[in-house]
Amino acid sequence: PINPMDVHYLAVEEGVYTEAVDGITMEAVKFNSTQTDYSDLIVDNWIGESRAYQNTYTAPVVLGQVMTENDANYSAFWSRGATRSDAPTPTDFYVGKQVGEDPNTVRVDETIGYIVIEEGTGTVGGLTYMAAVGSDSVAGIDDNPGYIYTTSGITDPTTAIATQTGMDGIDGSWTSLYGDNPLSNNNLSLTSNEDQLQDAERNHATEQVAYILFSSAPQTQPTSPEVRTAVLNNVTDVWQTVTLDHSYNSMVVVATINSEAGDPSVVARIRNASGNSFEIKLQRTDGTATPINPMKVHYLAVEEGVYTQAVNGITMEAVRFNST
Repeated sequence: PINPMDVHYLAVEEGVYTEAVDGITMEAVKFNSTQTDYSDLIVDNWIGESRAYQNTYTAPVVLGQVMTENDANYSAFWSRGATRSDAPTPTDFYVGKQVGEDPNTVRVDETIGYIVIEEGTGTVGGLTYMAAVGSDSVAGIDDNPGYIYTTSGITDPTTAIATQTGMDGIDGSWTSLYGDNPLSNNNLSLTSNEDQLQDAERNHATEQVAYILFSSAPQTQPTSPEVRTAVLNNVTDVWQTVTLDHSYNSMVVVATINSEAGDPSVVARIRNASGNSFEIKLQRTDGTATPINPMKVHYLAVEEGVYTQAVNGITMEAVRFNST
């Protein structure tokens, strides 16, 4: 008998959803799976079933589940791209069921449900979500779990759905959340699992995992990017203060120099970007100390945050981080 375990789930209405209409780019599909993939050291049986996206995706995140028990023997969902070790791409997309190292490789057809969502953050159904595909770093439960994905853009996540995407380890595997507390504000703890029908060990090569986190907690998301942009006509190598007509909680500034033939090689430097102002100057990159004649600089200032077409009229994110 299996002792009680925690399981996270996600249920949605089958259909195709768009950012413009629904606030999310997503599709939820059910189909009859006739292909069964499995481990074979002689023949590559990690094939999957080719599927066509019903939306257009830049960075698809694929999650899925075997949704019936027509066959009493186990099978697990998996997805891939152009090869078995690739995650799905905007052009290459396969899903299916797999039975790992089970010596019995025959399965009755099963219903598979899968969800494709565009990578990013947003809100849907009153919940905040963050979807992504993580690094190729999640190894087996007999190795050294949990394997940590560092997450951002969501506060106090309560639910996580994680699905292996690609199949590096030829034995076959699927993803589990790991530990008593797999979720935190910055970390998602994961491991890869294998069957024990051919052998007892559950060591496994590292794999990529597609995941989505949900939270019902209020998110500190600005309602507007508060875009401010202008041209500064007389920027030199002396710091000058630019004062704006809006005070930011966390300002992100990007600047571009307007150069002409004969101008020295310079970069724009920004500092003290906070409240309603920032400082700017030009700095030579030719090793000389010759004063810089005034030059034009274009700048853009926005509030740090994540913005969506449905809520803000633009799909954009503005981020500050410590570059080491």
